[in-house]
Amino acid sequence: MTKSDLDGATLVYSPPRAGLPYLVVTFEGRFGTQVTQCKTQKEAEETAAQTIESHRLLRERLG
Repeated sequence: MTKSDLDGATLVYSPPRAGLPYLVVTFEGRFGTQVTQCKTQKEAEETAAQTIESHRLLRERLG
């Protein structure tokens, strides 16, 4: 599992395990939690980048 703190939010990558063939990207921030299942590392990285950007834009709008 990889965990990193991003400006008050936490992003967690959980690698595939037996019976769970997906990477799981969990983003916990001020505006809630988003959990996404991804089939590849690239998809997980893209999902994480999009989620971080969405969180940043929402934070800017709402202050």
